[in-house]
Amino acid sequence: MGSLAVFYGGEQSRYRVNANEMENMIWIRGGSVFNKTPYFNYNNSEYEDHTYSHYIAITRQITKPDASMPFRGWYIDGKANYAPKDRNLFNTDVSLSLFSIGPFDSRPTDMLTFGLSYNKFSNDAKDYFARHGQFAESYSATAPASYSYRVYNGIYWTNSLSYTHHPSVTPKEDDAYNLLTQITFSL
Repeated sequence: MGSLAVFYGGEQSRYRVNANEMENMIWIRGGSVFNKTPYFNYNNSEYEDHTYSHYIAITRQITKPDASMPFRGWYIDGKANYAPKDRNLFNTDVSLSLFSIGPFDSRPTDMLTFGLSYNKFSNDAKDYFARHGQFAESYSATAPASYSYRVYNGIYWTNSLSYTHHPSVTPKEDDAYNLLTQITFSL
């Protein structure tokens, strides 16, 4: 049975069905953010008194190899965000991930993830940089892969390798490879 939650003011809506013996997990959420912090307007070189953004995200379980642990399996996750291009350096991004919870029978709470993300840099910001003699990229794209190893209840060791094309807006930088390792404690 799914649940629907709507937060007033247009901030967030969500629908979620948790995995069980009969159903695969699905989680749909979206919302908007309004921020009263001053933001630089790339068109008129003045500060605006606010900005806003909108997002939508969907996560769907696509396999369930073990009915006794219905959360295990492969999932697909997609997200999209938008913010005004006149006052936000990153105004559009989309990402798609494929991940497995419990990829091995001997490791039912580990997680393996593969992803792709695309960040669109604001054309207004790019034009602003060009007017000031700087070349700016149009986008950044990243392909990460990671593995989260459950050390103990609430303790995870995650290792990630990613490749990024156009890792900075300006100046122009070579493509980047990043290796990250971290330990997370959830209390």
